[in-house]
Amino acid sequence: MSFELPSTFFNSDVLASACLLLGLLASRMIAGRALLRRDDITEKVARRWTANVRNVLILVAVVGLIMIWAPQLRTFALSLTAVAVAIVVATKELILCLSGAALRTFTRAFSVGDIIEVGTTKGEVLDLNLLATQLREFESIDGSVVPTGRIVTLPYSLLFSSPAKVLPHSRARIEHAFTMTFEPDVNLFSRVHELRAIAVEALAKTVAA
Repeated sequence: MSFELPSTFFNSDVLASACLLLGLLASRMIAGRALLRRDDITEKVARRWTANVRNVLILVAVVGLIMIWAPQLRTFALSLTAVAVAIVVATKELILCLSGAALRTFTRAFSVGDIIEVGTTKGEVLDLNLLATQLREFESIDGSVVPTGRIVTLPYSLLFSSPAKVLPHSRARIEHAFTMTFEPDVNLFSRVHELRAIAVEALAKTVAA
């Protein structure tokens, strides 16, 4: 009894692609286990390194597959020029996201753990990938870094229309801006203890809520 395997099974491009993907998967597993064994780094640093390693491996996979399949892709592109132009137009937003990712990487605009503001959206960067970043959203009030409880996915294409502002923050406390109005003839220094007591009471109610 005899049988023949399909000729594509032994295709060098297919084997090279499979080897590349298996090698990258193995590298990600090894890097992930190495980070888990590290006791001298914080959770935020570990998440930052995990995101960086993942993005680098994805980029290597994309570049490697393009190089492996370049001859076939070149022939296909030449025969479908009009279709390729239509695809570029249809994927304009996707291309802008990839370009925005390159802009963020090369300029080091922000990284995991930073508090950023892009347009009207403000929050702490939780994760970075090739198309967008995930934020833990904060209140839109100036100076406030109080979380709203929502997770926002911010596409990198917004970096070309709105500047990315990295806001200063303290890991030891949460800041919240507010305003107070007093009569012009009130001596504030004589009522410091009263104002402090009111602020402490308001903070206790906020924490309890």
